[in-house]
Amino acid sequence: MCLRERHLGYRLLFAANSCFRCLTGESDPDGDYEIDKAIRKRKTISGFRNIDDISPGKIDGLFDDEGYEVNSELINKPALCITCIHDNDPDQEPLCNLTRYDQSDAEEFKCHAYRKIRR
Repeated sequence: MCLRERHLGYRLLFAANSCFRCLTGESDPDGDYEIDKAIRKRKTISGFRNIDDISPGKIDGLFDDEGYEVNSELINKPALCITCIHDNDPDQEPLCNLTRYDQSDAEEFKCHAYRKIRR
């Protein structure tokens, strides 16, 4: 909930960590609200495998919310990650990639697992 909405006490519909107004720019839902209208979809899916098309024994890697495979080699690494103790840690790599992918369109990268390297 955004602080403004909490303070003013509006009746809100929440999705993920944002209120309806933050997601859509509208003040109040006037009908059935579908989250898929508010979230940004991948622009192109050509060349990406869908999890439904892969046999269960061969599923491996990361998949987005629509079920399409994410190539972890193509996920940008923010500068913050280079100064983190988890950088290049194979045990942390899947979590780090998920965090980077989830915030790939964000203006500012935030990682709650970030721990600065001590020198």
